[in-house]
Formats: sequence, C-alpha cells, structure tokens
Amino acid sequence: MFTALLGAGANIHYVNGYGRTAAIEAAARGHTDIVTALLGAGANIEHVDRDGNTAVMKAAGCGHTAIVTALLGAGANIDHANNYGWTAVTSAAVEGHTDMVTALLGAGANIEPADNDGDRAVMGAAAKGHTAIVTALLGAGANTEYVCNDGDTAVIAAARYGHTAIVTALLGAGANIEHANVICETPVTLAASFGHTETVTVLLCAGPNLEHANLNGSTAVMQAAGNGHTDTVTALLDAGANIEHADVNGMTALMHAASSGHTSCVMKLLAAGASAEESRSNNGRTVLVWAADGGHASIVTELLNKIKAWHPEDVQTAYQAAVDRALEITINDGYRES
Repeated sequence: MFTALLGAGANIHYVNGYGRTAAIEAAARGHTDIVTALLGAGANIEHVDRDGNTAVMKAAGCGHTAIVTALLGAGANIDHANNYGWTAVTSAAVEGHTDMVTALLGAGANIEPADNDGDRAVMGAAAKGHTAIVTALLGAGANTEYVCNDGDTAVIAAARYGHTAIVTALLGAGANIEHANVICETPVTLAASFGHTETVTVLLCAGPNLEHANLNGSTAVMQAAGNGHTDTVTALLDAGANIEHADVNGMTALMHAASSGHTSCVMKLLAAGASAEESRSNNGRTVLVWAADGGHASIVTELLNKIKAWHPEDVQTAYQAAVDRALEITINDGYRES
C-alpha cells in the first residue's frame, strides 16, 4: 500500500502536527521497509520535528538499529542535537539500547556533547542502571569526571540509585569518590541516604571520607540512621564512621534515628556506644526529648529502660514535649503513650 501511495504522488515531505514527516514517524515505529522506500524517494533525512528530533534520533531512542544504519548510510548527521541537547547516542544510552549504542560508537558518534542539563550519555546510562552501556562508553573514552549542572558525576548518579555494578565499573575506571555535587553530597552519602548497603560496601572498599558532610552537616551514617537503614548504619560503623558527629543543628545520628522513629537504628547506635543522656542538639534537646516529641513510644521506652542516668529535667522536658504534641493532635496513640 505504501509503495502504491508513493507511486500515486503522495507528498513525502508532509509535516504533521508534531512537526514530523513520514520518515520520522516510520523511523520511530521501526518500519524499516518504509524508511528504505522513503530514502529511495528522496525524503529529507535532516528534517526536525518540533522537539528538534531527526529520523535517526527517533530511531536510536527506540532501538531500531537497522533503521539507524540505513539512515547513516544515507548521510544522516549522527551528532545532531535536539532542543534539549540530546543526540542519538544520548537517547540510545538513556533508553538502554546496548546494540544501538555499540552501532553508533562504531559509526563515530561523539560521546562528549552535554545536554541542556549538562548530562552526557555515560551519566544518563549510569543513572538508569545500564551497565553494559556504561562499560561500552567508558571503553570509547567517556570521562568519568563529567559534571552536570547540579554537580553530579556518573558515579554519583549510579550511587544515588544503588546501581552497584556501575559504581564498580566507574571506580575501576578511576572515578573520584570524593567529588561532591552542589549540595555537597558524595557517592557514599547518597548511597547511604537511600539505604543501598551493597553500593555503600563497594564504596567503602575505595576508602571514602566518612567525615564528609553535606550542606546540612549530615554525614553518611547520619543520613542512613535518619532514614532507617540499619544495615547501612552497621556497615558504616564497622568502617569507622564517627557516631558522635553533629549536624548544623547539633543533632547526631542517634537523634535523627530517634526523631524519625527508627527503633532498630536507635538500638544499633546505642549498642555501638552512641552518647544519649549527655548529647544535646543546639536547642538543648536530648535524644529522649526528640523521641518523645516525635511520638515514638517504643523508643522512649527503650531509652528509659536502657539508660538510668537521665537528668530529671530532661525527662520532664520529654514528657512535656509529648503532652504538647498530644494536645496538637487529637488522635495519636504514639504521643499519648510517650
């Protein structure tokens, strides 16, 4: 049918509401025979849709290797960037099309261009967890120290999402584990914050600075504790993390765990020797007060049972904090029990 339409004089340069020609639509949908026919009929392979995408970019992002090969053979620009700064190799890398990335690299695709956010192909692949693509890009010379607009590198992106195999590959390629982004997060602080214990373990083998703190003054162990990741806390403590470090508000890992209601983290930190009755945040609160203020009755009970040397005024302050919260919240058994 398509051949008949061409023979009847169909306009191959017609543009639809998205700014796409028949060549772009066929390339995106994987219709190799139609693309071939359009090329033979003289279709414009450099036409861009309203997002700045060409036929080769749409095919690359959808993983249609045969079509990309045909378009490149017809002279398509392999490094054209769309309105967002993405090229064909960027699209293929982010979408996880390994064979496509390999083909584009073989055809000489430039892996250096950054998109509008400063991201490169290797960074997008790292964030998405495409290990084979990251490996291919590193083999083609991708720089592990590319930095995007928010300060992330590929290893930071991989660590944030817990892509351990990619973190391992990037470290093997010489990635800097101490690089911090614009909010002073490093690979280990981000991995710890999200509870990616396996990733944290790999990073620990590379010897990161466990005293590094983000803009709020939180270290890796503090973030892990505050988010309730007990296994991650354990790994960090075993590696020598400072259990008494305080953030800009004077809160320790124990206080963060208690205020957020993470009982297992509280118990782990206490067992590791975290100071409870003597440590105070900048507003004078002890961990007991933080637990009571959060309505975490089980933690209050554990703290009272395990530590007998509480100052009477701290117990009274904790009691009053729980009472005040209970008055604010009509139905909340946690506060009332505290």
